[in-house]
This record gives sequence, C-alpha cells and structure tokens, in this order.
Amino acid sequence: MKRCFPWAAAFTLALGVTAAQAAPTLLIDANGELIGADDVNVGGVLYDVRFIDGTCAAVFNGCASGNFDFATYAAADVASQALLDQVLLDGPGGNFDSFPDLTLGCPGSPFTTPFCQVITPVGQLQPELTGAYASDALNRVPGQTDLVSHSCCYNDLSAHAFAVWADWTLAEPAQVSEPGTLALAGVALLGMVGLRRRKSR
Repeated sequence: MKRCFPWAAAFTLALGVTAAQAAPTLLIDANGELIGADDVNVGGVLYDVRFIDGTCAAVFNGCASGNFDFATYAAADVASQALLDQVLLDGPGGNFDSFPDLTLGCPGSPFTTPFCQVITPVGQLQPELTGAYASDALNRVPGQTDLVSHSCCYNDLSAHAFAVWADWTLAEPAQVSEPGTLALAGVALLGMVGLRRRKSR
C-alpha cells in the first residue's frame, strides 16, 4: 500500500504541471505576422482571438454594444491583460513583444517609440456614432512598459498603422478529459487497489 501513494503523488503532480504549462496556440501567417491565437485563458475561460483591421461596423456586425464580446471594462481588461501575458510575447514563432510591427494591423507606428494597440471594444459611445469605448493591450518595445489602457471612439482601424481590433470568441470545448479529472480518477483507482490489497491481507 505504501508504494502506491508516491506513484499517485507523482502522477498527480505531473498532470498538474502539464496543465499549468498549457499555452495558447499562436496563429502566424505566411509573412510572419501574428494574426491571432487559440485557447487564450481569460479569467479561467478559454477564448480564441483574431486580429482584424477595418471598421468597427464591419468587424462587429454594426458596432453595437450587444455584438461585443465583453460587456464591461473589467472583463475586457482581463482579456487585454491576457494578450500581453500570453500572446504578445517573444518566442519560437516570432519576437512579437520586441517588434510590435509583427502583429497584423500594426505595420509601422509613426511615433518615436513604436507600439501596437490591440483594441477590445466594450460599448458604443452613442447610438448615432460608430466608434466604441474600448480596452487596449498596449504592446511596446523593450524598455517601455506594456500596459492595459482605455480608449474611445476609434472606428476605421485600417487608417491606423499602430492599432488593430481583437475579435474574441469562446474556444471549442476540448475533446479529451481535463488533466484535473484524469488526476482524480488515477488517485481514486490507486486508492481502491490499495484498499483491496489491505482487505486481502
């Protein structure tokens, strides 16, 4: 019986580490531009995100508040921070943090310090206007702090060389059992085996 528990603990720990290391899948086009990511963890919920240029009305089906993915600044800020923490990073796919212009929609900032402003809309300003309140993931070059900020009234981002829309959708549910479920099942099975052996003795 004593031999089972160390193995069970190691099994559980290994699965926990695998879950903790899970990272989004970055989507990169043929030009090496970052165009989005799948399975971004936004407050414990997995989302897919696509970076899209164009007008708010075209990207979000009329630029109406009800068509946006997050209803409040608080929720949208979590999504923007997730972009900075999980997606807009340097890695094997590209140096998307060091070079903000490698993100789709940000081919070249006209400012002295380049940055890419990835905009998640929150709510419409007024019914007669086409711009939206938004939460922004502001990705800056090294030496400058990346941050989440708020903006208002952007409409056609194809006219801006430093900004792009973030269009979020819920990720498809995974078709395999979650690591936590597997770990619990494994520990339960080992416990039953141990109890059986104990009774047989």
